[in-house]
Amino acid sequence: MAEQTERPPGPASARTLAEALWFPAALFLGFLFCFAPALHAPQPHHVKVAVADPAVARRIGGELRRQYPGGFDITAVTDGRAARQAVLDRHAAAGFVADGRHPVLYVAKANGMSFEQTLRTVFTEVAARSHQRLTVEDVAPTVSKDLLGSTLLYFGIAWSVPGYILATTLLRVVTFSRRGKLLTIVGAAALFSVADYLIGTGLGYLPADPSAMAIAFLLTTAVATSASGLAPFTRQFFPAVGMGLFIVLSIPTSGGAVAAPMLPTFFQHMHAVMPLANAVDALRGVLYFDGAGVLEPVLVLCAWIAAGAALLGLDAWLRNRRAPGCTPTATRGRSRSPRWTTRRWKCRSPPRSPSTVTTTSARRCRCWSAPSTTPSRAPSVVPQ
Repeated sequence: MAEQTERPPGPASARTLAEALWFPAALFLGFLFCFAPALHAPQPHHVKVAVADPAVARRIGGELRRQYPGGFDITAVTDGRAARQAVLDRHAAAGFVADGRHPVLYVAKANGMSFEQTLRTVFTEVAARSHQRLTVEDVAPTVSKDLLGSTLLYFGIAWSVPGYILATTLLRVVTFSRRGKLLTIVGAAALFSVADYLIGTGLGYLPADPSAMAIAFLLTTAVATSASGLAPFTRQFFPAVGMGLFIVLSIPTSGGAVAAPMLPTFFQHMHAVMPLANAVDALRGVLYFDGAGVLEPVLVLCAWIAAGAALLGLDAWLRNRRAPGCTPTATRGRSRSPRWTTRRWKCRSPPRSPSTVTTTSARRCRCWSAPSTTPSRAPSVVPQ
């Protein structure tokens, strides 16, 4: 028996290996260049602070510019009440009042415990330079079981990632029409939003405000619809594109683990457009700030839904345009058996049997009709 020798791997083997490794490699690079740069060393970047008294604002602004270049944007307000209200209205991350020997810093723990601690540390140093002791007032505390102010991130992940997974599983359901898939997305989004809200409030992780269910519904629908719209255009690259957008890039830019003003500039820009980040912002506004700052993130979520629906519509239009057309031709005499139609048509892409004709193709060119049981003896005249 002849000895079989192994051949060295050729181009086909290299291509197979590349096809097997490109997705894990893309995911590895995504985690490496998204999570680490965004979260490894949070620093203030253009944090908005409202300071009572313009003279004090100029003094503190100069100090912070020297110590934290580009870290803080100081805005002068009339008095301490205006500084506090700026935090409640989400126009500023903190408010500072230099009131005699007892300056006051207004913060919101709902924006994140680490963010609050950073502001506390910075302004404690500011007060210490004037030999003053800082008093910190939390104007938007979280529930007792949300000690770090990051629970909204975990619920946001529970609403967004299943939306992406739902879009991938619906790709395999070939028996569903686009309308059926959209109805499935809407139903699943409603179920997820209600279930998670009831669990979160029942366990004491979330404040009881039913408006949160509407935000959760928009988040799941936005992710699932946009992912479904991207799938036909990204094809075999859809897993990398979907996971890159809705997991790898969404989580570090969400502002849940690290507040958005503490992220580098690039990730702050991504925070403004990503669905998970806008959902977290909207949930904070609904649950802790009496609806302040909710409109803009809700509009962003609606824009994601509209973009996904537009991509689905574009895919449907392109498929209809690529459907096989047909041109009618007149024939004379007896046609061969089996006879497909009472009138004979010449199609550019004729089907093998009437059962293979799609409804769309038949509606567009009307190539085929019900089979005729008897041959036609008269010549058929085709209308022009």
